[in-house]
Amino acid sequence: MNSPQPLVSVGMPVFNEAAHLAEALTSLLTQSYRNLQVVVCDNASTDATATIAHDFAKRDPRVRVIVQPGNLGAAANFEAALAHADGQYFMWAAGHDLWSPDFVRSCVAALEANPDAVLACGQSGWFADHPEEGITACAAYSTRGLAPIARFMTVLHGNMHPIYGLICCETLQSTGGVPRMVGADLALLTRLAWRGEFLCVPDGWWYRRRMHGEERYGDKLARYRSQRYQLTGGSLARVSPLAPLIWELLRQCLTEPRGVLKRLALLGALPFLMGLRWLERD
Repeated sequence: MNSPQPLVSVGMPVFNEAAHLAEALTSLLTQSYRNLQVVVCDNASTDATATIAHDFAKRDPRVRVIVQPGNLGAAANFEAALAHADGQYFMWAAGHDLWSPDFVRSCVAALEANPDAVLACGQSGWFADHPEEGITACAAYSTRGLAPIARFMTVLHGNMHPIYGLICCETLQSTGGVPRMVGADLALLTRLAWRGEFLCVPDGWWYRRRMHGEERYGDKLARYRSQRYQLTGGSLARVSPLAPLIWELLRQCLTEPRGVLKRLALLGALPFLMGLRWLERD
């Protein structure tokens, strides 16, 4: 007898995604892996986002729609999507992106076959209007077989695309949720890196729609500091937006490694690693 497929929860935090939401939901609901639920968390959109989501929910019982009474900010809305997840595995999904038909199936298979892994992510690439017109592929990385400190350093230097991979829900919830800070994706991924391995799945593709053109680093930072995202609530964060992230990474260096010498060594390496990441930012 075949064992039942584990439930996959897809959390889709959205704000004013009416232009692409139907395409994104269709891409998820037509996955070859059928045992999934999609939780759409609408962050008080002012367009037809909620209407489109409710229309899908009427047609497919796997879709659930949560409409926030006001703008909670990006991190809180991401957290709300996770809070409503019922599955063994969880992934966030943007309301404008697309996925290859076997993306979820490939990620589930990878995690089921590797009990030491906490996250599986497919290949990823940027596109403008339609993926078939061409994509710009992004670097993918795996931390399989690495020690915890090496996993932390790999994630610290890598891109943030794995945050949209498939994650063990229980492990994700054990990290303390989505941090309210600029760089929340890096903070969360490094927390996960201490808990287990990241896998790179060659058979699944995640297509990222380029919504903001070719942004410079300063433009991204300004966007993350805006009222819509609400990631710089504290006085220190308003003056230095990256200060909470740096403090979080310092905290991890001082608490996660086993042994004083390892903690001190990682603490000493952190400025170099952060400097290298800053120099190679896009």
